[in-house]
Amino acid sequence: MENAARKSEDETKQLAVRIKKLETRVERLEAECERFRRRAGLAEEELGKTLAEAGRYSTPEMNNLEALLLSFSDEWLADYAEEYHLFQDEKESRAKGVHQIAAHMLVPDNMRNALLQFDEETLDAFERLIAGGCVKPAAADVEKLDDLWDEGFVNYYEDETYEVPPDVRVIYGYICKVGYRDYHRHMRWLERCLEALEWIYAAAPVKILHRMYRKDTELSLPYQDFLQLLDQFPEDRNPCRYVEGNLISKEYASFCSFQYFDDKMFATDYYIPTKEEILDYAKNGYPARQKEYQELWNFANTVMKMTPDNSSRMCMTIMQDIFQAGVLESIRNLTIEAHIHAASMDIAKHFSDLVKKVNANTRMAFLRGHTLREMRDMSLLPAVGVTPIITRQGKDIQVVLMNARTC
Repeated sequence: MENAARKSEDETKQLAVRIKKLETRVERLEAECERFRRRAGLAEEELGKTLAEAGRYSTPEMNNLEALLLSFSDEWLADYAEEYHLFQDEKESRAKGVHQIAAHMLVPDNMRNALLQFDEETLDAFERLIAGGCVKPAAADVEKLDDLWDEGFVNYYEDETYEVPPDVRVIYGYICKVGYRDYHRHMRWLERCLEALEWIYAAAPVKILHRMYRKDTELSLPYQDFLQLLDQFPEDRNPCRYVEGNLISKEYASFCSFQYFDDKMFATDYYIPTKEEILDYAKNGYPARQKEYQELWNFANTVMKMTPDNSSRMCMTIMQDIFQAGVLESIRNLTIEAHIHAASMDIAKHFSDLVKKVNANTRMAFLRGHTLREMRDMSLLPAVGVTPIITRQGKDIQVVLMNARTC
């Protein structure tokens, strides 16, 4: 009896401690909610002031964004309206259409997303111009400001001076005040990771994307915060579709599910690229820093007499076909185009040897981002022979794993 009473008393005490902890947690949550409400109220008040200030520059005579857009071609304006689904009645005047586009560009969220296409250095040049007013910029900034002019954020005059329209300056100042540059850094890195994911795996769980994202230790985020960032990423800039915890390239998503794609894979784990690899894929569309691709590029440029751009394009084409495990057909086409078949046997053999090296060291979708060489070294290589693998055309093709065990 005494033991039962003591046990009951202990349970009551434990329950009281738990209740106290829960009450403390509720108080903390209520305080946090109040801080968020206050912050949201201040942000809303700040936005109201910003829009009122931008409204002071509401006529083209004030050199505002509308004045800049009026100088743009009808084709540019039509393309913008089509891209953002802005309704434009052909009966309306050109000025009304320009007014509608300017209003769309000056919405803070729209400006945030539009500026994601520019790198950090371009935004630095943009801010230097804002601080300088109407000036002739440093030579190093000219190309970056020209890119901003192409998108309607900067004005250019015949005396070679540049200027940010005042209403653009006001809205940009507002989004920076509420943390845009930090948001921009995170989103730019996330975009690089999504681009690399498309060309290393084509499809992968979102947790793999998070592991890629953490390769930049300065921008690393806890998983839940990362998911919130991914939810905010503009759909029109995302090369992948996010479905039920998985990502799949939009080119594949139109005709197959993640599960169907995943069933085709050989490897059980995913290769996670380094930060340098991610940036290389995102910048060049293929691993241009990799020794085997550098040798192939040099061959194309010096022996095949291709221009630097065409040499890179050839490397990208071969990488993409190997990635999908459809290398043979494209290589045959490339050799015909480059007239290698008519050249000396030594040149043809050299090209063939280079391609075999590239083939053995290219990251492949059906190996979850591993290369044939890595799989061989881990004794995980599938049997050499004919293997079905999905292609971007939405059908299965037959693939030969070229010299996989002898590379």
